[in-house]
Amino acid sequence: MNREELHKLIDQLPDDKLEAAFSTLISVSESAALPLPEKLPAGGNAEDLHKFLDTFTSTIGTVLYDLSETAKRNGDKVSANRYDFSRKKIIENWMLYSRKNFGARVSPVSNEE
Repeated sequence: MNREELHKLIDQLPDDKLEAAFSTLISVSESAALPLPEKLPAGGNAEDLHKFLDTFTSTIGTVLYDLSETAKRNGDKVSANRYDFSRKKIIENWMLYSRKNFGARVSPVSNEE
């Protein structure tokens, strides 16, 4: 199954099944967690990688929040809820990944909720 097929399948799910579906996907991805590369690109280090990923995750969270608010203003509650749910899951999983791979540092993303 490719990403496009997965997205179509997720779009067909009723709202009450979304959380269970995402939880299942997350549990599968956690069991196959991507380890940090043994060797980072020339000039790179784990701290730089963490900062990049943290900024990237924060930006995605901000965009999803903005999309959710816009959808709410336009009266599209379903899309607003999906954007907000996705934002929360991304932040939650980033915090989990960050703790596992980078120690117990507090991420700026964690202050978003």
